[in-house]
Amino acid sequence: MSELYYGMVMFDDLNDPSEGWASKDGKTATRIRSMHELPTDTLWWTNLPYASMYRESNAGLNPWLRMDAYLVLKPQDVLVEWGYVPKDVSPDWACEFISRVFSRIMQIAAKLLSAFRPDIPMSRQLCGTALRQDLEVLLPKGVFPSGEAATILKRGQAYAEYSRTSSRTPRGSRQIALRIPRMTYAMDLLTTPVPSGDFEFMPGRSLAGNGADRVNAVRALDRPFLAEITIQTIDPDIAPIYGFGNTMDKSDQKIIRSWVTHPEFITMANFAKLDIRNGFVGEKYEMLNLSLAEPLRDFLGDSFAHYSWSSGIIAETVWKAACLGMSGPRARTTPAGERADTSWRGAWLKGADKTASFIAANAMSDKGWPVVSYGSGTCRIAVLDEQIPDMVQDAVSQGLLPRYSDVPPNMRNSLSQWGGDSAAETFAQLLMKRDRDMLWNLDRLPLFDGKQKQAILRQMMEARKKK
Repeated sequence: MSELYYGMVMFDDLNDPSEGWASKDGKTATRIRSMHELPTDTLWWTNLPYASMYRESNAGLNPWLRMDAYLVLKPQDVLVEWGYVPKDVSPDWACEFISRVFSRIMQIAAKLLSAFRPDIPMSRQLCGTALRQDLEVLLPKGVFPSGEAATILKRGQAYAEYSRTSSRTPRGSRQIALRIPRMTYAMDLLTTPVPSGDFEFMPGRSLAGNGADRVNAVRALDRPFLAEITIQTIDPDIAPIYGFGNTMDKSDQKIIRSWVTHPEFITMANFAKLDIRNGFVGEKYEMLNLSLAEPLRDFLGDSFAHYSWSSGIIAETVWKAACLGMSGPRARTTPAGERADTSWRGAWLKGADKTASFIAANAMSDKGWPVVSYGSGTCRIAVLDEQIPDMVQDAVSQGLLPRYSDVPPNMRNSLSQWGGDSAAETFAQLLMKRDRDMLWNLDRLPLFDGKQKQAILRQMMEARKKK
């Protein structure tokens, strides 16, 4: 499948990446004194953040090393999602375990890429700063705006990746992340209608009437529409959760948001009185999932993938790859040299993500739980320790799951009202039962082909019965 191996390096000092622990393909971790001791037949994930990798050291010059944000989660998150507390495990054991997980994820990615481009060595296909850049080849090319539209299609202006709410949080609470299962969420986003072709500016005077007339006209439009809006009034119960314009940007820059994509516009029109100033109208809609590379369509359509945590990581990587911006000298820009942060397609997916994540967050708010933030199919709840079992019960009924480390003990019967996709129910049950061994074994299924998966699954179930 691949001439590459995959490993993990945990450097002792992030500002001086030299000594540390290294594990290749999940084998016993060994000490290294320099990154130059690492074998060059291996792609190495590291615990180095972007600044350490590319600014504060020369580690970024090493073509075999990847930063901590190479995947859609970081090395420490791997431990937490598999039920381990980072501070409670030794660095060599953590390195070895993360290496084993990373190897599984990358073997799935390599399997997809090699099926699509069998004549290109994997060492030439896995060259991106982030894995989503390499998997983007499995997607049709996006259309990027130029001119004024490029100044609008910006993070925090035309879309929000993560939204902070204004909910009050209890004193002494901690935040628990809840997630729609990754495979389910990716399938929902990748079957969202997205724009096909370019857009043209439509002044507000081109829309008949004003106020409600314009809103109804845009809601009924069968073409993509990016709307410049003003909010006249908004449901006071929903406004604190929706957080329109609330930013989670670490910078102090404040952007007065006024543009929304069609999916977000339609959602907002249900609980807010809107007016439309101007807009950009596209040519037509298309179904993105019908244009994916065949290996990727097969992967997403494989029912066994819903059993696998690693498959979920790849699925999330794919939909985020569909939202990437354009880089390089051919990127379309404004006369001032500005570039859009994403394609028209990407803005629509991010709008759909905002809507779906909001629905999940609002459902938890309706049950009385303070929502702190949401986005990327997750919402964060502020909760006291003694409230966690009840909160998790409510989350499960809404099709949301906590990370393994946040699953309380003795929750074996909490899935009587699983409210999510039925394809994800087995994964959800095993997670709530804290059955790490079975989850770990099921995670191997995507590494097998065709009928092998059914045979392997049968063997797993028989072995489970004998215990």
